[in-house]
Amino acid sequence: LAKEANNFDPRFTLLAEDLVVIQEQDKKVIQVTLKWPKECRTGEEFTVEVMEAEGDHCPVRALEKWWKAGPPRETELPAFRKESGMALTGRALNATLRMLLEPHINYKKSGITCHSFRSGVPSMLGTKGFTDEQIKTVGRWSSRAFSLYTKLPRTRRREMAMAVGGL
Repeated sequence: LAKEANNFDPRFTLLAEDLVVIQEQDKKVIQVTLKWPKECRTGEEFTVEVMEAEGDHCPVRALEKWWKAGPPRETELPAFRKESGMALTGRALNATLRMLLEPHINYKKSGITCHSFRSGVPSMLGTKGFTDEQIKTVGRWSSRAFSLYTKLPRTRRREMAMAVGGL
């Protein structure tokens, strides 16, 4: 996302041209070109693929819906803009998340921000039984840093403690 709503740096901001949906056999895939991926300090581009999924939370359908509902798609402008044409910023996305989730989450205790997805995805994958290696692959982690983000539920931690106690 852009750092400022009315100004963006195309070297760092995800542009519309950086998001491509391709048809691959019987499924669609979003190819996202990251210009400055977190694991690369030299500015080498990296392409991440996001696969079409079944159900209500399909990222491909969500992106295609965004393209239809949002401002006209102009390749040299930020991929995510408001109807006014202003770039969506992290601060604006956090405000939108809060507006949508505040009826369901007590933001006085804790809230959900963009950064919450950094721990949410590996935590969800961990509870679904994916291996550490699989979780690392999804998050493009090369170290055990992902384990700092993984928050297993108490029931899973209890099961693990019981298993260790039975050794």
